[in-house]
Amino acid sequence: MRVKTWRAIAVLSLFCFISVIVSLTAAVPAQAHTAILTPNDSGDIIYNGTGTHDVPLYLTISATVPFPDNYIVFNGVHVQKSNHFSITVSPVESFSVSVEILDIFGQKVWFPLDSTMNGNTGSFARGDITPGTYNIKIDAPHTASSVSVTLTSKYVPDEDGNYIAVFNTAGIPDGVYSIKQDGVEVAKAYVGLEPYTINFYNEWNLISIPLTLESNDLSDIFPADVLSHITDIWGWDESVQDWIYYSINPNDYFYQYYPKITELETGRAYWVRMEGTASVTVAGTVPSCAPDSPVALVNEWNCVGLTDMSPVPVTTMYPGATDIWGWDPVAQDWVYYSIDPNDYFYQYYPKINNIMPGNGYWVRME
Repeated sequence: MRVKTWRAIAVLSLFCFISVIVSLTAAVPAQAHTAILTPNDSGDIIYNGTGTHDVPLYLTISATVPFPDNYIVFNGVHVQKSNHFSITVSPVESFSVSVEILDIFGQKVWFPLDSTMNGNTGSFARGDITPGTYNIKIDAPHTASSVSVTLTSKYVPDEDGNYIAVFNTAGIPDGVYSIKQDGVEVAKAYVGLEPYTINFYNEWNLISIPLTLESNDLSDIFPADVLSHITDIWGWDESVQDWIYYSINPNDYFYQYYPKITELETGRAYWVRMEGTASVTVAGTVPSCAPDSPVALVNEWNCVGLTDMSPVPVTTMYPGATDIWGWDPVAQDWVYYSIDPNDYFYQYYPKINNIMPGNGYWVRME
């Protein structure tokens, strides 16, 4: 049995060694900092922004999401001072905006506001909104599977250059909402979805996707400026105990030998070779099989990761494993676990105690 282990590790080590030797030197462009926001216990998204004292700025919240029942409600929209406020939605068949007010009997009713349609785009804009906190309803019958919605409002930073933007998520669909200040993205708000950020280091990374995503395609997981600096991705097909592969070069030599990777499956691990460093945030839901991988484990080698947001003890996660190899992308070297507490490799590699979300592992089962 140990001969098989040595053979597998030798193959993996040789693979990494050869790949490092042929390394290129380009760097990933510097990425602007984008805050990651999730609702608090009250369902509020809170963005703490900065600007220049008393100089107005415009904050935009936008997303492409389904409209259940052909409408959504933004609750608790705070309007600071005399405000410019606008909404656009597309593609829709019709469009109207209402604000919730109290009628003469003290009952809450929706009061319609003037809005316009131009083709399949609805819009609303006012420059004289009275300061306050509003519930705003957007009616937008449509046939498309999802609708692009954008809300823009004006904020004026205080004497310290700070301002606070708040909106409640109770009436809006799940999705990723982009928050831009004067056209520059400053935050992403994740509603009904778990965000998880994977850090990529120069050279080799062994990663996994811990969430069920709307799309697992490479182009949907990686921004274009990051994907263009990924030279190789290697995965492992447990059923045939052989590689699958992606290269930035569409005519790469290895394509004649290995099936092409077009997506990163949830729970499967991949070697990702990066030129430079980058952080990539994915958003989705925790699979029902969590923390187990949806990839069925087989005897011999599996290249997998957990599907949860918290670490799991290695003996809990893989009680039947004889060997587990992980990767430290900072040190560019192995970490290790063996069922044998006196295993030979412990003198060379740090011990794996917990299986970490977002990491990938070579797991050998018997």
